[in-house]
Amino acid sequence: MVAYRGAIYGAAPEDARYWLVLSTDDWNQVMSDVVAVPLDDTGVVGGVPSGCAIDVNGESLVAVAGGLQSISSEQELGPRVAGVAVEDMREIERQISELLQLRSLCGPTPRAAPVVGHPNRYPRWSEIYLGPRRGDPPEKKRYVVVSDNVWNATMPRVLCIRTTSSRRRGGPGFPEIQRGAAKACCGNITSLRVGALNLRDRPSPPSLGLHDMVTIAREVDEVLELTAARP
Repeated sequence: MVAYRGAIYGAAPEDARYWLVLSTDDWNQVMSDVVAVPLDDTGVVGGVPSGCAIDVNGESLVAVAGGLQSISSEQELGPRVAGVAVEDMREIERQISELLQLRSLCGPTPRAAPVVGHPNRYPRWSEIYLGPRRGDPPEKKRYVVVSDNVWNATMPRVLCIRTTSSRRRGGPGFPEIQRGAAKACCGNITSLRVGALNLRDRPSPPSLGLHDMVTIAREVDEVLELTAARP
């Protein structure tokens, strides 16, 4: 099934009622996974609060910006039920852009996210962690944290992007990082539980520099077409 940006679909998982697709139609046409934000009537999905109310066929729901997920369009999207209003889409874009610091990172003078609180107690922006197993056979994957540290220090979930050393991945949405030693899977941006990331047993290198984080931010902007991110 081909999903379309700005369309709302029924959800198969038990932790969301609907999905609002955010990845571009160009991405959705060629990739099996799409990027979507969950919609729920509680305003909390997986312990993560949100802030954008959306009307879906007369039902008042809330878009959970911090619950952004990369999901299978074939297995996790149900029937299309509605479209989102332009003003609601812009507000969701704004919230996600702010959470990912895209205006700063995509601007003329990028700045690293400041560390807050006790930095060893939460997954930090630009740091790389071993996370959930994927693949066949399953193996631990590396994830770089892309959400803001103010969020990371207080929320039960953080936004991450998987990295890979596979040469099979390439093209838009898969920029080279670490001087070509790896690639960032920017179209697989997803919300992970803090407990799913190993904060102690760290990979090498354990973090990305500002240049790589700017590269990732620009690719995320392209995949999600976040107009609010543009200076």
